[in-house]
Amino acid sequence: MKKIIINGGKRLSGKIKIDGSKNAALALIPASLLTKDVVTLENVPDISDIHEMLDILNILNVSYEFIDNKLTIDSSRIINTPLIKKNIEKIRASYYFMGALLSLFQNVQIIAPGGCKIGNRPINYHLNGFRKMGINVNEMDNVFNMSYVILNNTTIKLPFPSVGATINLVLAAVKSDNIIIIDNISCEPEVNQVIDFLKSCGARIKKIGHNTLIIIGTAKLKGTTFKVMNDRIEAGTYCILAALLGDNLLIEGINKDHLNSLFTILDKVNADYFIKDNIAYFNKSNLNNPFEIETSPFPLFPTDLQQPICVLGSFLPGQSIIYENIYEDRIAHIKELNKMGADIKIFQNKIIINGRTPLFSNKLKAKDLRGGAALIIAALSAKGTSLIEGVNYIERGYPNIIQKLSNVGADIKMEDS
Repeated sequence: MKKIIINGGKRLSGKIKIDGSKNAALALIPASLLTKDVVTLENVPDISDIHEMLDILNILNVSYEFIDNKLTIDSSRIINTPLIKKNIEKIRASYYFMGALLSLFQNVQIIAPGGCKIGNRPINYHLNGFRKMGINVNEMDNVFNMSYVILNNTTIKLPFPSVGATINLVLAAVKSDNIIIIDNISCEPEVNQVIDFLKSCGARIKKIGHNTLIIIGTAKLKGTTFKVMNDRIEAGTYCILAALLGDNLLIEGINKDHLNSLFTILDKVNADYFIKDNIAYFNKSNLNNPFEIETSPFPLFPTDLQQPICVLGSFLPGQSIIYENIYEDRIAHIKELNKMGADIKIFQNKIIINGRTPLFSNKLKAKDLRGGAALIIAALSAKGTSLIEGVNYIERGYPNIIQKLSNVGADIKMEDS
């Protein structure tokens, strides 16, 4: 077990460079298998979730090389092996192998996915979409058995613009002999990445308006080289930290179009920053206005930044309010922040943050990925020395976080418990 030790209260100066997108890369790895060819993915983050996905490639007899953020995948010898080992269920993104293997082999056996415990996360949108396409779905003892019964031209309307369901259905449809229409798709940048990747491989996918896809099945896809976009959630996390502690702190690798909802909030609270090209420049300022946020699908405020921005709310005057509309149990960080002196209350999906409350060091425990990031921001902003456990969650999504923060002046280190 590892622990992070932080001596807080220090201003941060220098540059933090954003890595490739975790959520895009996790979807692109299964998508690469559809080519049965060599695919090179550039700008892949070196995080534990990626290595978990690569372990699944080993099971499928897929060879790969991962060096300096470049991942080369050769799926020419892929085999359709049941994915039922317990380690597979640890990672939420393992469900993308459902769509990929259905596309390749017309059947798959796979254990149900796990992931962070942040609320009800069923995959019924995925499964109902598969059924509409003519796929038989059976579940027994937490294992899904799926196979094509009859291939249907069909229109699938998602009840909610789910990122995972949109990508999974696209993966399942892209090599079929049919025309599949998916309506009310997710418009998150990570979904667009998967679509752009598949089109570069020869897939025939057309977007109608903002939320409808027409997929005309293509039997043969070819290998390609594709660059993963930068991680907008990592970027947003460091921007929130920079608004609190920045002293000419630069966040490099920003795509402002991916983070407009966050920068709208930073403008409201009077954060001192400007953006030039792909770099955001921050200095600490007199943050002087509370905010009100509702987490919603892109382009509105992302649920993945709800936990980090709770820390910002504790340093603002007055009362800030967040409505968590996506994951009802994404609240484990609140108990830990209150241990540090924050005044945060929860009423159903409403998070009420009473500021300005000075934060003090404490012994803390991360219980999910983004909550862990929030605790790091809080500990860096607090007086005294804090200890954070549950480091394995943080390592799932923030590459080289200790080194990145040390390089800009944070007093932070990782030790074995």
